[in-house]
Amino acid sequence: MNSKPDSGTTSAPLAAATAPAGVAGAVAAAAVLALVNLAAYAFTYAPVIYSDDWSTVLAEQVQGRWHWFIQTSFRPFFDMPLILQSMLLGINIPAYHAVLWVLHLLLALLVFAIARQIPCLRAWPTSLLAALLFLLYPTDYTVMWLVMMPIYTSRALALGIIYLLIRFAKGGGRAGYIAAIVLLPLSLGIYDGHIGLIAACSVLLVIALPSMSAWRRAALLVPVAICGAFALWRLIGPHLANVSQVDEYAPQVTASPGELLSRVLLGYKVTLVWGWTGAVGQLIPALGNSKAALAAVAGAVVVSAFCVWLALNYIQRRQPSVATWAMSERRASLRAASWLGLIGLILVGAGYVPVILVFIPNLAAVGSRVNFYAGLGGVLFLLSLVVGASVLAARAPRQAPLLCAATLAPLLAVGLAAQMAVQRSAATAWDEQRAIWQLVMQQAPNLRDHTFLLIALPGYSDRLGYQTWERAPLAAPWEVNAAVALLYNNATLNGGVIFPGVIGGTESVLTAEGVKRVAAGAIPYDQMVAVEYHRDTGALTMLDELPADWVAGAQGPVLIGGTGLVDANPPVAPLRSLLAAP
Repeated sequence: MNSKPDSGTTSAPLAAATAPAGVAGAVAAAAVLALVNLAAYAFTYAPVIYSDDWSTVLAEQVQGRWHWFIQTSFRPFFDMPLILQSMLLGINIPAYHAVLWVLHLLLALLVFAIARQIPCLRAWPTSLLAALLFLLYPTDYTVMWLVMMPIYTSRALALGIIYLLIRFAKGGGRAGYIAAIVLLPLSLGIYDGHIGLIAACSVLLVIALPSMSAWRRAALLVPVAICGAFALWRLIGPHLANVSQVDEYAPQVTASPGELLSRVLLGYKVTLVWGWTGAVGQLIPALGNSKAALAAVAGAVVVSAFCVWLALNYIQRRQPSVATWAMSERRASLRAASWLGLIGLILVGAGYVPVILVFIPNLAAVGSRVNFYAGLGGVLFLLSLVVGASVLAARAPRQAPLLCAATLAPLLAVGLAAQMAVQRSAATAWDEQRAIWQLVMQQAPNLRDHTFLLIALPGYSDRLGYQTWERAPLAAPWEVNAAVALLYNNATLNGGVIFPGVIGGTESVLTAEGVKRVAAGAIPYDQMVAVEYHRDTGALTMLDELPADWVAGAQGPVLIGGTGLVDANPPVAPLRSLLAAP
């Protein structure tokens, strides 16, 4: 993707700063990426099960609700990767996490391959820096969620499609193009978050390579047509086919131009600034203020780059025979970096299409997954700034990649520390969740059919919010609902979680009439067992009544079924082994 056809000429000095990487270079890049991936996502490993992992992965797997093709679904192939994983691995949480780790490494390798096609990133170290930055980008905190496996499969297909389209646009064979066209509907059928990214990349390739033959230009617009057709089908297809399935996100969709523009601008802030300043603020609470965090990041970048610049200039003076940069060559590389920055900005916005129709970009533990597709554009934009600054500062082409590495080193350190902290937080929350379930099953070895288990978690305000990667032990009512049915091996059981004094559950609401849920009718309180977990002591209390301030409209404490619904004889529940200490 470049401003001129066969873009090797626009930034040849920078591209030639390091010899093109062959097989040995690719292997070396893979080794570096694997080591960093291991440090970021496996150093504090724990067999975490979190949120939708219980409901979408384990519950549907145990209950046999997966299908190769779901005719009435907006994502008809979503279950396919999960079915293949289950066939190969059975129920094996560590193996599932290993699959996610491999998929994330594959994504980074694909970004490395894409960067090798971009003139001002073609130098082997710069391509590697692009992949490392993508690997550690601190705006997505859901890398090791089990439920993300199909989504990461779709993401890998999306990046692979982009790579194949770039190769085709630059004169590559038709086989790669055909593979991209075949894979595109499959990837969209698994998860459709990359509609905007694929369409934008196709159009940018047509614009950036004007000397391309007419048939290649037309061929590159086919992915745009496919994405448009899929989006149209997603919008009206089920209605035309008289499908009765209700889209759970339909009530949240907004078509207001002003609101959508506001969300896109917010996405730019999240991807280009707040992801970094938020990470620094959480890692160093004293710098929690965004301006202070931004100043700290910028200062570290400048100091690191300046130190390396001094060292390189010292070497240049000691070795005056080293080739310097002609002004025309420097201008050519700066033009290439400028085009790269523009492309990066476009792809940041495209990466939020279509998710901004439903979600507001944020950095909460759960919501951060919507930032992934904008991350590629963020990487390219940041690299354009770094490459441009390095071209201006370097006295010779070979110095530019070293200056790029020095400039990005603080950002890579922040990204690594942030993702390690995310995994450490996940492990802490999992330890708490395991302790809660073990205490629940000690006090309630078994529950009568149709019992509703309510878990109250007061005192977790520090882990709930718009911009934090910290996790509460349990996140959502559907998580508890699925977990209680699995851990008691009883599909008639239901459950929910509330955070007294902070927020209520997103699905369960305590009213004077009973527990009301979006997906079901009201459940009377005489069918409820309620427990309260005390974070400070690690103790669990079984309640006989609910405090009045937990229940909307209550005039006093609300009596519940409580211990009368508990059975002392534990069930045969094989999945309780998931709670064993690692």
